[in-house]
Amino acid sequence: MYDQILKRLSQFVTLDPTEQEYFVTKLQLKECHKRELILQEGQICNFAYFINSGCLRYYYNVDGQENTAQFFFENGWYTDYESFLTGKPTQQNIETME
Repeated sequence: MYDQILKRLSQFVTLDPTEQEYFVTKLQLKECHKRELILQEGQICNFAYFINSGCLRYYYNVDGQENTAQFFFENGWYTDYESFLTGKPTQQNIETME
């Protein structure tokens, strides 16, 4: 179930089997539907996401208009670092695309 994230992580650090086992106990699997908002402006980002499959869209609102800033793809990571680290509300909106 966690093979993809462990493989990706192994590009940066080597974990022995005990460390891998401990690491996966800290993970939460979240299945999302298409066009689901997983982070909305004003919320606090409490997670760092690893994308097993699909795509995320990061956008922000300016005068009621959605402005897409970036896409995040399979085997990639997403978090709003500022909100995650400081506990301040985010200005970002993150939507699942598929």
